[in-house]
Amino acid sequence: MKIGVFATFMSPNSTPQMIRDFGQRAENIGLDSIWMGEHVVLFDKQTFGYPGSKDGRIPVPPGGGMLDITATFGFLAATTKTLRFGTGVTLVPQRNPIYTAKEMATLDWLTGGRIDFGIGVGWNKEEVEICGYKWEDRGARCDEFMTVMRQLWT
Repeated sequence: MKIGVFATFMSPNSTPQMIRDFGQRAENIGLDSIWMGEHVVLFDKQTFGYPGSKDGRIPVPPGGGMLDITATFGFLAATTKTLRFGTGVTLVPQRNPIYTAKEMATLDWLTGGRIDFGIGVGWNKEEVEICGYKWEDRGARCDEFMTVMRQLWT
């Protein structure tokens, strides 16, 4: 059995030293992986509440935000040797598929194949729209973007 941990690294609480220590400790106790989700923008009010809390709000420290998964995994990979890194999930329909394919391929290359790429369409309508996309067609767009990324990877 492989056991991993889901971590939400948020500024200002997640300092570089804290993240480095977290990754090294996870590896040293024998965990297989660290997983992170992503949100590029957070809102005080949103159409649909965050499904992981009773009040519908993402628990974020005052003045903080979620750190970027690509940069954080790159940082963690440089300080560990065996840990896998998984996106749980990457919000594909609100990202540029060419940049996303490049970022994930680069991470996979630099980590020696330690990346697991989980995908999703997202639940936050405002976030999808602020990224310049329509909410209603995010599923079809995710399928289209995945096709583009697979073509680029092969």
